[in-house]
This record gives sequence, structure tokens and C-alpha cells, in this order.
Amino acid sequence: MKGFLLLMLLTSFVIYGYSQNKKSKVTGDVIADVNALLPEGEVIVEIMDGVKQTPREKELMEKFQAGVAKNQEWFLEQLKNADGEPMGYHPNLGLTKEEYEEFKEQIKGVEVVSTGQQKIEIIKDGGLISFKADGKLKLLMGIGISLNDTMVIMGPNKLKDYKTVEVTDANNGFRSKWKGYKWTYEQPSTDEEIKKMMEDFSTMSMVQYQLTIGQIESNGATFLSFKAKEVENGEKKLSIEVPLFLTVD
Repeated sequence: MKGFLLLMLLTSFVIYGYSQNKKSKVTGDVIADVNALLPEGEVIVEIMDGVKQTPREKELMEKFQAGVAKNQEWFLEQLKNADGEPMGYHPNLGLTKEEYEEFKEQIKGVEVVSTGQQKIEIIKDGGLISFKADGKLKLLMGIGISLNDTMVIMGPNKLKDYKTVEVTDANNGFRSKWKGYKWTYEQPSTDEEIKKMMEDFSTMSMVQYQLTIGQIESNGATFLSFKAKEVENGEKKLSIEVPLFLTVD
């Protein structure tokens, strides 16, 4: 549960984005763009799930994590009342006021880095795109993209709704502007349902599945990220998020 709580706070400070300038393959035509961004055949991907930290950044992060772990109930209550704003300072965060201000600035500058490479295969059959992979990326084999319906299938879940995403500020984890498309399925889905769920974190249950496909402006790489999160009665059952970069000629 600690990792889930940490992510909730970090995402209130960080916008994820990464990018030699190459011609953009994101034109606004989602079917043509996804086809161009995901070339058929075997490709090498960079697994971008690492974080570059200085010794000082690591020190503050560890103190923050310890504070949150020690005061989980209090922390959850603060999140419930934050209303989308960054959390104000409190000693329960495990940091001094000065350290917390420093920590917030560091979070804005978090840099995402590669933890290794792996080969995957992109398969196209009519209007369906699927993947073949093993090891850490084996979960990709449970994802399908139906271009005819502009829909993503993740296991038993159909992600029918997508939106165009454009990150116009390069001050993010990928150090680049980028744009693309994001498919999301989540429950609860309405503001009223979410508010009711957050009244009692001990009974909170939620699911979120997400697939993002885009292009990094600075290096022309395709950005492919899949996320699956499940919380049942306040306990994390599943938490997976794997961002990938692949080079497209």
C-alpha cells in the first residue's frame, strides 16, 4: 500500500513526458498514427522505469517514505482533503519544512531513465495489433489494439474511450515535449462516485487500466506505456506501470 500512496502524492507534482528532432508521426488521425508509431516486426525497447537520483534526493525520498509509512491513516485523510492541490507541510511527512520545500522542487525535476533493453514483436493482423514478449514484458501479450474500433483490450477489459495528450513543457521526467493518445478504463468513474469512495479509505476499491501511445519530440522515439492498478477494501491487489521507448525509422 505504501507504494500506491507515494504514487498518489508524486502524481500531484509530476507530469510525465521525454524526446535529434524527427518528423512527427502524431497527426491527429489516431488509426494512421498508431500504425506508424508501432511498426510491425521485432523491435528493441528501452524499459523506462528507473529514476535518476542524487544522494540528497535519495535521502529526502527515504525520509518522506518513512514518514508516510508511519502515519498512513493521517496521510490518507490529507489526500482526501487536498482537492487536487499539493499537500501542505506537516511534520508527519518525515521532513522539516525546509526539507519539504526542497523535496517538492526535486519531484518536479525527477528524471526517468532506462533500466535495460528487451526485444518484443509487434504483430499486425487486419485491424488488430498485438504483441509477443517474455520476461518482464510478458504482460504485453494480454494487450490488443483494435484499430477498426479505436479500442484497446487489456485482459477482460475494453478501453473504448481515448483522448489526445499533448505535453508542451519539456520540464518533466522525460526531459522533452511529447504528444499521443491515452486509453483509460477506471471504476469508479464519476466525480460523485470517487468522492464517496474516498470517504473511507479502509473500504476503498478501485480499478484503473491505461494504455498510452505517443511520440517523444526530442528523439522521435515511440512512447508506449501500460498501467494496471487494482485496490480492494483499501489493499493494493495489483500495481503495474511499464513505460517503454522504441525507435521508429
